[in-house]
Amino acid sequence: MGKKVKNDGAFTDKVIKSCTKCRKCWELTAPNNYRGKPRAIIFYEQFPRYGKKKETCPKCNNVPGKHISMEGIPVYKLDKVN
Repeated sequence: MGKKVKNDGAFTDKVIKSCTKCRKCWELTAPNNYRGKPRAIIFYEQFPRYGKKKETCPKCNNVPGKHISMEGIPVYKLDKVN
C-alpha cells in the first residue's frame, strides 16, 4: 500500500477546481517549467465536484492553447504563459 497523506482530500479540494461553464474538474500544472507558472490544464472526467472551488477554466475563458493527450489524460496546453 502507498503512503497515506494527511488530509489528502482537503489538499485535492484546494488544487482541483470545478468549471462553471463546461462543468469539468480541472487543475493548472507547471510541467518542465522552472518559473513555476502554469503551462497546462489537466481535465478530470467523472470526478466529484462536491467541495471544489467553482471557477471558469482558462479554456472556457478563451485562453489560447491546444488539446493534447498525455497517457490518455485530456490536457489543454497553454500557448503563452505571462
